Amino acid sequence: MMILKSTHIGLGVVLALTAATVTRGEGGLTIGWYTIDGGGAMTTTGGSFELSGTIGQHDASPPATGGNLELTGGFWFEAAECAPPGFAVAQAGVSVDEGIFDLYIDPRAESNNGSNVNLGLDAITLKLTTPIQNSDGTPLSADRFSISDTAGTPPSIVGISTADGQTVTIELDGIITVQHWTRIGVSNVRSTCNGAPFNGSLVVGYLPCDVDQDRTVGPFDLLRFRQYANNVSSPAFGVNRDYIDTDRDGAIGPFDLLAFRQLVNGVSPPATQPWSGESLPPLP
Repeated sequence: MMILKSTHIGLGVVLALTAATVTRGEGGLTIGWYTIDGGGAMTTTGGSFELSGTIGQHDASPPATGGNLELTGGFWFEAAECAPPGFAVAQAGVSVDEGIFDLYIDPRAESNNGSNVNLGLDAITLKLTTPIQNSDGTPLSADRFSISDTAGTPPSIVGISTADGQTVTIELDGIITVQHWTRIGVSNVRSTCNGAPFNGSLVVGYLPCDVDQDRTVGPFDLLRFRQYANNVSSPAFGVNRDYIDTDRDGAIGPFDLLAFRQLVNGVSPPATQPWSGESLPPLP
């Protein structure tokens, strides 16, 4: 491969010389071939231009892989940069449905009947900085994830789903425990980009009406609810419905404020108890 470049122009030039010879073998005619890719001096300059080339450039082919290693031929090959494996940083405008973030507290309704907790997160989607796989190179599996909570009675992980190894949805057999912290961990995995190992966890809380995320239900939660509803302010992470879609119907409307007041005061249904003054336990 030869590369012609100047200050403003980059032009790739590939010159190949192919020679073929015909010889008579025992079984008939054979055709031998070879290539000489590029050639000439490493760098030749003239005026404002510079021409660089190599001889013996590896022919085009996919990368060769084995274990944690990957080999791509070619003098001019530039390895892609790999992001360190980890959980993606929370972003404003990206819902927790697309990727939950560390220390998010779900402040929405816990029930629609007032009798039992039948609403909440029964699946958690994680967004990672780079695709991951099991540490032995096999596709990512559910046994690499763990769950625990401050109540000591977390739901169980029943499976995972992922299309690319980078956005992973963890399916649970129940709702995370209300008024407690839940920790989701991942271990014995590695980056599919460079094989770097990764072990980590994040924590999610569940406290109805804690819109301002201060781990206690108080007057400022109603103030923050109104600010989000009227677009006076926006959450630093996630989107408005992650905080004020109280009835969990996927839209923000007048009934969400009504449900919020009912939860605060313990009006059943939908509340299973008054949430005013309630708080989360210390972080695990």
